[in-house]
Amino acid sequence: MYREEHIQIPFEDYTIPAVVTLPEGSTEKGVVMLHGTGTNKDEAGNGYITASRIFAEDYGLASIRIDWPGYGESQASPLCYDFTTAVRNAATAATVLQIQYGIPRTGVMGWSQGGSDALLAAGNYPDLFSAVVTWAGALDLSGMITKDDIRSAIQDGYFIMHFDWREAVPVSAQWAEDALTVDILETFAFSSAPVLAIAGEDDDVVDPECAQMIVEASDNPASAVLIIQGADHVFHVLEDEQSPQLLEAVHAAGDFFRAQL
Repeated sequence: MYREEHIQIPFEDYTIPAVVTLPEGSTEKGVVMLHGTGTNKDEAGNGYITASRIFAEDYGLASIRIDWPGYGESQASPLCYDFTTAVRNAATAATVLQIQYGIPRTGVMGWSQGGSDALLAAGNYPDLFSAVVTWAGALDLSGMITKDDIRSAIQDGYFIMHFDWREAVPVSAQWAEDALTVDILETFAFSSAPVLAIAGEDDDVVDPECAQMIVEASDNPASAVLIIQGADHVFHVLEDEQSPQLLEAVHAAGDFFRAQL
């Protein structure tokens, strides 16, 4: 009911690893999928694998999911990752769908920090992204940076970000500056695209109230909030890769993209 292609997308002095998932038959609608902090293009609990295949089978949507520099299969330095390169990587992936695969209408979605990147991409490329979905989209990333991190970034040009689930990663001073200074909603306001902001009721990483703030920044009447009852930051996908909360988020996103693209 779908086919997948693993590709490498040229971008400046590195390549972007990507997986393109295509439905049977032709489609004019595609989605760029952006992952969150410390994960990869398949996302936590393979949540994006599940989503991309359901998008193709049930909604006739193509998708392309990418690794940020230094994550997943990327051979680039993680120091290449900042807000600007994330937005440009997302736009490059959308262009691949449009030119290489003949899919003219593209949306963008992101999970957690990937949601931040999705909002920024939509605001910076309003003619490229016609619909937006955020899953636990973050609006303020400054809480991820300590005073020691700032000192390291100033002194060394980077700081080390630690995780409970993977090895530590060096993070660029530019990313730190972006996280401290960029107003994500102010940038997103340049987009006229509708946004569906999905959040878990029990999310203790990103305040679910951010979903309402995202929608309030949109002037499109089709924009909407979905709060999933009983869901945490990752929709319980780490306990069950087909968790009901994840599937609710997937189908809501699929419905939205099919209607709005």
